[in-house]
Amino acid sequence: MIARRAALAQLGIAATAVLTGCGIVGPWFPKYRFRLTVMMETPGGLRTGSSVYEVKTSRTGEWLPASPNQMGFAVRGQSVVVDLPGAALFTTLDPGWLGSVMINASEYHHRQTRSPSGLIEPAEIRAIAGDPVQLVLPRRFSDDDWNTGYPKMVRFRNERDPASVEWVNPDNLSASFGAGIRLNGLTVQITQDPVGLGLSQRLAWLSDYARSGKRLNGSTNIAIADNLANNNLGAGAFLSDD
Repeated sequence: MIARRAALAQLGIAATAVLTGCGIVGPWFPKYRFRLTVMMETPGGLRTGSSVYEVKTSRTGEWLPASPNQMGFAVRGQSVVVDLPGAALFTTLDPGWLGSVMINASEYHHRQTRSPSGLIEPAEIRAIAGDPVQLVLPRRFSDDDWNTGYPKMVRFRNERDPASVEWVNPDNLSASFGAGIRLNGLTVQITQDPVGLGLSQRLAWLSDYARSGKRLNGSTNIAIADNLANNNLGAGAFLSDD
């Protein structure tokens, strides 16, 4: 049995090598962790919150017919929470944004140069993972409105009621939280600290919504007719343990 398992393992390694050589399987990327910190100005002074994320990066091979050189990100972690007078600000989890924010921030601050092909390469990830300098996130990484340096943010009118979630505008937080509330800044920094996954102790409904696949409006219907936060977000927007 042991010999058979060893033979199968060798066969798997050989098959992977063949596929990689043919450009079907993409390169291997190292995992890394980073801390996202959100700083808020309030009439009572500065308030902050932070969360550590672990990122696994992947890329399909050059000759994969359906999606060549397609980037993918798997992220572990939970929302940043900043408690404010009367409510709390929550960032949301977007694997695409979280997986690429360190790359974008490094390039924005001229710490890393993208390869001539424009693709993310393992050497780029290794360089970023070895750089402990804290980087300030800009509002946007470029002139494109979609290329934002900020994650999407929400609040709950009542944290016990997931359907009460609402989008908040990071450029006008006083509209959601009251006069004198504004962003002071966001930073990212490579860290070896553990990933925090305890948000379900605060949002007791998270586990049930994750198991059932419900959106925060309580529906499992795949049709989405508007941009309301409770119709579009699920438990995975706040906690991911992939």
